[in-house]
Amino acid sequence: MRGTDYVPRAEAIFYNWQEVLVHYASTRYKTWNIPDDMWKRLLDEQAAYRSRYAVAEDPAVRTSAAVLMRREARAKYEASIRQAVKAYITYNPAVGDEDRKDMGLPVHDTKPTRVQDPTTVVEAETDSSVIRRVGVHFHDKGKKSRAKPAGVQAAIMRWVVLDHVPVADEELIHTAVATHSPYVLEFDASDRGKMVYFSLCWINTRGKEGPKSEIYGAIIP
Repeated sequence: MRGTDYVPRAEAIFYNWQEVLVHYASTRYKTWNIPDDMWKRLLDEQAAYRSRYAVAEDPAVRTSAAVLMRREARAKYEASIRQAVKAYITYNPAVGDEDRKDMGLPVHDTKPTRVQDPTTVVEAETDSSVIRRVGVHFHDKGKKSRAKPAGVQAAIMRWVVLDHVPVADEELIHTAVATHSPYVLEFDASDRGKMVYFSLCWINTRGKEGPKSEIYGAIIP
């Protein structure tokens, strides 16, 4: 794990970590008052992530599209894990510190510190030096450092490949969670020469998003 983030960044480590967490909580979630519908959603998203992970990790069938689908399945699943941990585990008196340690979660003080909502805008530059990849370097607007603002967990990137400039954020139909800069988008050979458009915003550790950036565009090399 890096910094103060309890969710592993590396894919293989994240896969094993979430397996341990969900298995441990599976016999305790009712005692911890995790709602049945939330638990079912976690299991459904875990199943989707497992499926996408298996395809993306198999060299015989792995494609850029498969990697992208795994990334999107993880982003959705990871967001649900964070929501459940924050709402029902982090400061739940029914969950002991040993439980948290066994699940690979941090042990917090009993009095949470107020996290400020993001107020600054994300600024980005792109790198198209590698075929079928667009690297997105992002940072706080007006600053050279890549350090995220205090209390910020990651940048949310919404993006799409289109033949026209998007006029509304709703056209950016794909979502990625970028915890570190740069974030690399990977594409199929058939996408070369097309335009990818994206915008970003900061998201804090409570899931609150900040203001959206402008919509950027880059040619897929």
